[in-house]
Amino acid sequence: MENAALNVVKAAAGMLRECGSAKITLIAGKGNNGGDAFAAARHLMKKFDVTVISLAERDKVSGDAGVFLNILEKLNADIRYCTNSHSAGELKEIINGSDLIIDGIFGTGIRGEIKGFYADVISIINESGKRVLSIDIPSGIDGETGQICSIAVKAEKTVTFSLPKPGLYQYPGREYSGDIVIADIGIPPQAIEQAAIAGELLDEDFLLRYIPERPADGHKGTFGKVMIITGSKGMTGAGTLAALSAFKTGTGLVYLAVPQSLSPIYGTTVPEAV
Repeated sequence: MENAALNVVKAAAGMLRECGSAKITLIAGKGNNGGDAFAAARHLMKKFDVTVISLAERDKVSGDAGVFLNILEKLNADIRYCTNSHSAGELKEIINGSDLIIDGIFGTGIRGEIKGFYADVISIINESGKRVLSIDIPSGIDGETGQICSIAVKAEKTVTFSLPKPGLYQYPGREYSGDIVIADIGIPPQAIEQAAIAGELLDEDFLLRYIPERPADGHKGTFGKVMIITGSKGMTGAGTLAALSAFKTGTGLVYLAVPQSLSPIYGTTVPEAV
């Protein structure tokens, strides 16, 4: 949790790099996601004006989250307990006066619909127009499927831990996640291997190993040829898009076999093709 918090602090400081002095509000639930927020607050207090909002009553915060909340109390941090709809006004005022909101309400394990006060809190965050940094996953997104649990925080940036969560990359969750930072928090590779995770993120590094290098002295004959047999009146778009796609993927020569009457159209839309 401490390692997670330090990565959140790093991301927050980067987002506020151009701000001389800034106000940060961390909104924490009662679970480990909230614990990450409590732990991050301690470090952020050294440089920023920090307010911590707990959406759970003090006696409902326990475990590791309780440990870090206890530390904040001993440091006389500005902690507000907003636990029901009567606190909505205060919460809105604090958020509207902030430069950055850090979302630590729910983690990756949330299921079902978010209702009542929690839904109101997320609405206030989204409607504020403030910059938002989410911890691990924007609150309200199912970490496995990317589905929205009726409402979700829309983040500018998300710091997730150890491995990317499927819900961050599957829509509609991807739309809510903003820039995604995958932070190493010290989980050993052996633990990941033992988990036997059935999935892999197809990112640039993964794909590049399968794409052959293009020699600097190559020419159009070096990079393969594609022939596209296409075209009927009123249906020239398919041939155009196919030819453009062939060039986009690096083909050296693209031939279009089309009715002679349509040749002027293709000569205009895809002048590179033969």
